Amino acid sequence: MREAAIGGDAESEIFSPFGPVRGAAAAAAVDRDGMVVAAGWVWNGRDNDFALARFAPDGEPDEGFGTRGRVATAVGPGDDFIRAAAIQTDGRIVAAGTSYGRNGTGAVAARYERDGSLDRGFGAGGMTPVYGGASSQSFNAVAVQTDGRIVTAGYSGTGPDGDFLLMRFLPDGSRDPSFGENGVVLTDFGASADAAFALAIQPDGKIVAGGETARRGPPASGSDFALARYTAGGRLDPGFGVGGKTVTEITSADDRITSLALAPDGTIVAAGYAGYGRGADFALARYDAGGRLDPAFGNGGLRLASAGPGDDVLRSVAVRPDGDIVAAGYSFDGARNRITLAGFLRSGRTDPGFGENGVIIVAAGAGDSYGYAVVLGRDGAVVVAGSARGERGEEMSVVRLGPGGMPPKRDSAASDTPAR
Repeated sequence: MREAAIGGDAESEIFSPFGPVRGAAAAAAVDRDGMVVAAGWVWNGRDNDFALARFAPDGEPDEGFGTRGRVATAVGPGDDFIRAAAIQTDGRIVAAGTSYGRNGTGAVAARYERDGSLDRGFGAGGMTPVYGGASSQSFNAVAVQTDGRIVTAGYSGTGPDGDFLLMRFLPDGSRDPSFGENGVVLTDFGASADAAFALAIQPDGKIVAGGETARRGPPASGSDFALARYTAGGRLDPGFGVGGKTVTEITSADDRITSLALAPDGTIVAAGYAGYGRGADFALARYDAGGRLDPAFGNGGLRLASAGPGDDVLRSVAVRPDGDIVAAGYSFDGARNRITLAGFLRSGRTDPGFGENGVIIVAAGAGDSYGYAVVLGRDGAVVVAGSARGERGEEMSVVRLGPGGMPPKRDSAASDTPAR
């Protein structure tokens, strides 16, 4: 099930939208005009602010967006981090994340107009902060439904205990009373911490959230892949897994879903890592419509792969129209972490037409670099947003892989054979 695959450095274009200022991009999206939006955080000299950048496929900043293509927003008096972003059909951008303020740690959703200004018709002045008193909240994923309602997923809890947190907002930023309890759904997988990091909305309106559920020792500790599916009204779907939930233990250490994507055949692709802290592997799992591991994928529904001698972590996944998979994250090469992409056929086997033996390693910056989000451009390019160590520490960076880094796609149907 484990396959070593060391790829060469990619031929790529690397952009730092905010220049030599500390920050990172945790999310990326492509709008209807093919413009790329990267979202994350940037250092303002005192703490971190929400940050967005928009630019053309060639890396030129969009002068019609914010200031020279960049926007920074202070949400609270402390650090603010965008964890996820989505683009509405009208081009407005929804960002979701975390704010550390006087009222504790809160989850925040914000919406921006196409010119980068806050949408004052959304929530309170463009934002909807959620604080839970003694509890901490975070939004780690966001998706926009076809009717314009906005779904967020993350974490709500106190100390070591927590639950999946899902919230749905109406287009004006108010909570949707038809979803869960006044717009809020909490899901407990067990007696310890649960957190959602990924979200997908099916064509039938059902909502899938993925993340981790922690195990408590003795005898075992660590965490497992956790997946839940909800009806359009926010109830756990009894036709999925056990009572709407599925837990997959891959290793005895930490296993986590960090990203979800829907395949053309309706299956659910989950990406993340398995065995963190003990030489983690890239981890992919594919689930059928009933929440069961798909035996036609990888080895019994799972696919583990390694790109280096240390921890290999996937943070984002995208599925092509033909069902093939592109995932991005980072890998430790023995000296530093480097942005790494991996390509897989829809069967779970390594894609021999992607990079070198299915892997592309990007040299971005002189030190550590991390890939946090991957999107497929309209021209077939692969765009990865993340961070790279620059002059003043980690900088927000965006990498665009061109034909030299990724050979043109070919029809993979003929070579799509069952995994070893």
